[in-house]
Amino acid sequence: MDIRTIYLLLAVVFISAPLGVYYASRGSRDRELMLWIIGWLLVGTGALFVGLRDTIPDILSFSAAHACLAAGYVCRTMAIKGELLPDP
Repeated sequence: MDIRTIYLLLAVVFISAPLGVYYASRGSRDRELMLWIIGWLLVGTGALFVGLRDTIPDILSFSAAHACLAAGYVCRTMAIKGELLPDP
């Protein structure tokens, strides 16, 4: 497999898995779970932009991809922090 295919497969997994978790958790959606879902969706979008490099504009395949990846990891870190640390 080439790197482009790997990024596109990562995008499919990182977008479909959080959507499945969102659907499965209809009854109990707390803030941390929503941050986790949004984080993985952003990482999947960033991976999709990287995988589509040379077919979409460079501003999307580089700048927007990095912004999505960074924001996704920030959301996931906030979700983990909110889950592990008790509210004051």
